[in-house]
Amino acid sequence: MSLSLPILKIRAAWAVLLLSCLALWACSASPATFPKLTGRVVDEAGLLSPQAEKGLDQKLKALETETSDQVVVVTVNSLNEQDIADFSLALANRWGIGQSGKVRDAYGHLHKDNGVILLVAPQEKRVRIEVGRGLEKIISNEKADAILQVDVLPLFQQNQYENGILSGSNAIIETLRENHAMARDYKETRL
Repeated sequence: MSLSLPILKIRAAWAVLLLSCLALWACSASPATFPKLTGRVVDEAGLLSPQAEKGLDQKLKALETETSDQVVVVTVNSLNEQDIADFSLALANRWGIGQSGKVRDAYGHLHKDNGVILLVAPQEKRVRIEVGRGLEKIISNEKADAILQVDVLPLFQQNQYENGILSGSNAIIETLRENHAMARDYKETRL
């Protein structure tokens, strides 16, 4: 069965119209706006007291000095209708969190992408731990989920955002420190 030429023209016109509408919609979608990277703690949503922010920044700086791992805690006013996983990955890539190929661990393995972002979006009621590839064996998806479920979300559910952020950050810091201590012990036993 063949279609007549006028029917084919009508279908082609509809296809062009549909594609044009899709292209127009895609172009009009607002691009993600990210806060500026101003330090190890970027509290755009204002969830942390100045004292908590300063104390957390000091802990994250000490961790980076001790292990070279970079952790940044970020709160945002909005995800701009983006999925939190997409937003956090784009943010990590834009900011360049973690050192790429600069550090060898105690096992002699090259660390790449040794950064972590704890992202909180209170307006959308979303939180995520974004982990660089070099740390995925230390903070796996399961470990990140456990930190959120145990250390962060119970406090968030009680509207204790500052305590939840501090608790989650402490769990991330402790996990990274424990890994480096085990690696150091391993290296010492091999000598």
